[in-house]
Amino acid sequence: EKWPEGPGAESFESLSADALEGDDAEAQSMTISTEYLNSLRISGMPPHKLTLRRGMPIMLLRNLRSDLCNGTRLIFERTMGNRILIAKLPGSDEEIAIPRIKLSPLNDGTFPFEWSRRQFPVVLAFSVSINKSQGQTMECVGINALDPCFTHGQCYVAASRVGDKSKVRFLIDWVPGAGRGFVTRNTVYSEVLAPDEPG
Repeated sequence: EKWPEGPGAESFESLSADALEGDDAEAQSMTISTEYLNSLRISGMPPHKLTLRRGMPIMLLRNLRSDLCNGTRLIFERTMGNRILIAKLPGSDEEIAIPRIKLSPLNDGTFPFEWSRRQFPVVLAFSVSINKSQGQTMECVGINALDPCFTHGQCYVAASRVGDKSKVRFLIDWVPGAGRGFVTRNTVYSEVLAPDEPG
């Protein structure tokens, strides 16, 4: 699909408002700059600079309602000012309004300070992890299996996102001399599949 051209096809750019939080915020602001907070990229948080264009796939990072939860893939449509982002579920005409909200990373000791980021709770989703793809239906899937799946059922979850096996492609290593050509390891816990022994 080609990107839209002409008026209205410009990129939309949103810069986050990052701030220190907590009782020590004022004292810590002397040594921790806003620019440093802007540079932080951590899992589960949107980037400081979010650049979108109509038709781009995005993924929610927070639960907004029961049918719009963390990991839901959407298609970016447009914005309403700089506070509301409009997106659609793939294959749907329903417009979804996503507000710009205040997000805080988990307080797991990674940072010796508390901070927050006000941004749209989305990231670009041209690719997603196998776990984030679970439960979703896609037109076609490319699976990077250079590193094998690490837990039971992941290979199945990845390959079953589409109904037609001709729409699934794996990127895997050639194993010379193995006699099997291209291979990847499918992790299976046989104890899960074995029938219960009579007790």
